[in-house]
Amino acid sequence: MISEVAQYPVFYDVSGHEGFREVRQATLESLIGRSIARMSERELRASLPRLQIELRRDTDLMLRVESSLVSILSRIPHTPYRALQFPVNVRMLRNGPKVEERSNRSEYSTELLHCDAWSGAPSDSFNHLLYVYTEPSCPYLEMYETLDSNDPLRQYVGDYSGVPESLSLRRKVDIPCVEGVLAIWPTYSPHRTVVPAWSPNLSTEDAPMRVSIDFRTRKSSPYEHDSNSSMATFANTKMNSLGVYWTYPTESGTFTDKIRRELEAARRVGREAYEARRHYIERFFSEVPLD
Repeated sequence: MISEVAQYPVFYDVSGHEGFREVRQATLESLIGRSIARMSERELRASLPRLQIELRRDTDLMLRVESSLVSILSRIPHTPYRALQFPVNVRMLRNGPKVEERSNRSEYSTELLHCDAWSGAPSDSFNHLLYVYTEPSCPYLEMYETLDSNDPLRQYVGDYSGVPESLSLRRKVDIPCVEGVLAIWPTYSPHRTVVPAWSPNLSTEDAPMRVSIDFRTRKSSPYEHDSNSSMATFANTKMNSLGVYWTYPTESGTFTDKIRRELEAARRVGREAYEARRHYIERFFSEVPLD
């Protein structure tokens, strides 16, 4: 059994893992719409779209990515997980002429230093970020030391702009912004997205960009009550309620297979769990028949 990591945040270079190569190929080819096998880096950069494309609706792709991520996680030391977010987030972030206008516009902007627990992430959850594609001077993750167990900021709940203390005074943890780097941190770890200064001499097409995958896991069951999130709101939203966490996968298969296994797992927990999962699936994956 893999032993639990003693210190977080932590990062690993997984660029040599077959699972990373599969994630990178599947993700970039979905964005471009054709094979990248024979592309040079210059051709790849020219072919990648510069605006966000939503990939989470492609369940076949998400299952392929999930399988590869589980393979990667099986080869590195980490806290044992019992739940994994599905689908994962595929983000395309770039510098550009409107970056300054966008920055900090939202009270929950990820460009503000924050802990995900402050906006409802389960207290036992872990964040993961995998750099899939990077360009020089692209947006990157800025990471700080995890809050101590008795830190008053663990009790804070609210928007990221109202934090009563300057987190930038905490100790920073350097995470390389390099393809194949996987960062892992508990939900009470301050972090933010940093967008480097924009040069007005560059066109939108020249704006440095990164493609990354981020997702959360939980140490407990997807149906475990949590101080930050309630089972009563299990299916309120697709991506920001407890329903986004599924039982940690040990098998592959179709999305129908995944749903069947999840309903079986929820039924073993109890009626409340089963009804909550069924409602979540009916609401957000209505295209999959349950009977």
